[in-house]
Amino acid sequence: MSTTFQYLVVRDTGEGVEASRAAAAMPGPVTRQELAGWTVVSASELLVPSDFARIVAVASESGSLVIGVYSETGDFGYCVGASDGEVAFHVVLNDKNADNYPEGEWALKECFTMAGSPSWKDEAAQRVQRWAARIPEVVTAEAVLGMLNRTWIHAEDAVAEFVELLGIPPVNVRALLDWRRKQAPR
Repeated sequence: MSTTFQYLVVRDTGEGVEASRAAAAMPGPVTRQELAGWTVVSASELLVPSDFARIVAVASESGSLVIGVYSETGDFGYCVGASDGEVAFHVVLNDKNADNYPEGEWALKECFTMAGSPSWKDEAAQRVQRWAARIPEVVTAEAVLGMLNRTWIHAEDAVAEFVELLGIPPVNVRALLDWRRKQAPR
């Protein structure tokens, strides 16, 4: 696929408040995909990663788990998780390619800052495991670390597998991209 995309995945509590909060925080029109126990929210325009991370935190203010997924032209993936209004983790998949992009440099800096060290992967894996403790899927730090250390041909595969590791059903990224394309001014 090799294109840039981003979306939020919000853990449903049954009232839809979390997905509505995420949609309200995003600029422009949004689309949603309902998955088993989760809602995907995607905006018509791409956000810079710092705004994206802030929106993920805002969407989690009601206590829900939220993950933001960003894939840059197939080269690297960035995921940010939040709960209770606070960012819980930052991870970069295919991190060796991330510093070729300003967005990737920013994401890596967030990983370093949160871990307190340029050796961020162990801390990030522990943070993902703690964040995921509230979902039925068992997520181990070892499994996360394995994904972070793996070299991926396509970042979109990396983020898809990361989301799957968290027990989130497959996201129809093609439908999100098609919808976004239709929203673009002609």
